[in-house]
Amino acid sequence: APCTACAASCCQRGAGSGAGGDELVILASSGLQDLEFLHKPMEAAVGHRIRFDYAGTVELADRIRNSGATAADFAWPASGFYLRLAAPNRVSASEKIMLSPVVFALKQPRAEELGWDKKPPSWGELARAVAHEDLALGMTSPVVSDLGLAALFSAGLATARGATTQPQLDLARLKQLYAGTRLLGGSARWLADAYLKQENRLDGMVNYEAVVLDLNAAGQIGTPLAAVHPRDGSVVADYPLMLVNPARKAEYARLAAYLRSPAVQQQIVDRTWRRPVVEGVKLPPQLAQKEPHRLSEPVQQSFVDGTLDAYQTQVRPPPHSYFVLDVSGSMAQEHRMDELQAALRLLCGSDQTTLAGRYARFLPREKVDFTTFDSHVLDHLAVDFAAAQGYEASRQRVEDFAAGLQPHGGTAIYDAVQSAYQQAIADRRKQPGYYPSIVLMTDGESSSGSSFEQFRTWYQALPDTAQDIPVFTILFGDGDLEEMKSLADLTGGRVF
Repeated sequence: APCTACAASCCQRGAGSGAGGDELVILASSGLQDLEFLHKPMEAAVGHRIRFDYAGTVELADRIRNSGATAADFAWPASGFYLRLAAPNRVSASEKIMLSPVVFALKQPRAEELGWDKKPPSWGELARAVAHEDLALGMTSPVVSDLGLAALFSAGLATARGATTQPQLDLARLKQLYAGTRLLGGSARWLADAYLKQENRLDGMVNYEAVVLDLNAAGQIGTPLAAVHPRDGSVVADYPLMLVNPARKAEYARLAAYLRSPAVQQQIVDRTWRRPVVEGVKLPPQLAQKEPHRLSEPVQQSFVDGTLDAYQTQVRPPPHSYFVLDVSGSMAQEHRMDELQAALRLLCGSDQTTLAGRYARFLPREKVDFTTFDSHVLDHLAVDFAAAQGYEASRQRVEDFAAGLQPHGGTAIYDAVQSAYQQAIADRRKQPGYYPSIVLMTDGESSSGSSFEQFRTWYQALPDTAQDIPVFTILFGDGDLEEMKSLADLTGGRVF
């Protein structure tokens, strides 16, 4: 899906962020932004300014693997197994800070109807229920989200056959589970926010326990969610603080001790619903029950790689991506067109040296439509990567198309996005089973055709079943960021 490809291709940062000097840099999971209330106290505890740099799982591992201490002093992922396997020589020390297991969150009445409030199901039973009960779910992508990675390995390890050192995936079970995907988010919090907007279309989601409990407690949700703990266990995010720069060992020790102190652990429990890692912390009733069963994390890089490859090529619903490309005259400024073309080349697989580049490329089962626009909607190219001519020929068609883009004319963003919606809606009627999404690549300043308000009126008049196609905007330059955010909020997408 574009939220995978675009986050990897267009948001991947440079080789390093310049750790050093008086400032400490923490490369952290994007899910940790809810700990902002600890930022100043952490600085006081360690005696240095702290800068948080947030990234998805694969990008975080890429940057630490390739740049080490020049990327960050500390890493703070949700789960540490992926970083330890991808960059085994980069981590000098690690301390667990808090805990939150992956849960299957289902609307409370539905969970009671299935009897899961009394007897939790296994992951295999969950997968069968998704298929037989036609459950509509929110999920996250494992190639950009720590939650998605933890969820995939929870289901994968729990249903795998064979020894734990050489497990064999039960692809049929995984396909059943992921066939329920109706909403694909890029992070745990983003998924929760999107679920709130689409609650009437969904039965539940796979998310962290802490996020589900927070959603229930906030009172914004129409029907409370039951946080179902699969009885065969799940991967538990333990949010390890990891030392990447050995020269910061003393500061690391002070920071880890501060975060693991009972008073801070109590704040974390009270404000984020995550479980503590030390004794003596008072738990709310929702966390006071027996700690759920924890699955062992993967220990072999080959199994991790194989599972991610299987997800991309066989398990997930095949994506149909609609790229809406701005070729207006303003894209000639500041190398914007060069950057757009470079992004399309990366999606064609030009970068196989990084984990992000490897997982960003178009998939062999994917359908992709490209629409260009300036003052009007211009050219259109439809590519089926599973077509008889083969993957390589399809990839070359996209590269040739991208190479021929030339900027000129005005900018009719909303006419072009509306055209993509009309195409996506028509295609879904003809070819059910694909997961559609729209990617708008633009400098973000519409000057021709429909206005945003006119587009909003048109969009809100669509049938409810057509309003679940998100728009992900890749913004080049300094266009109208607020309007692009409004477009993302309206459609359930995101701005990169």
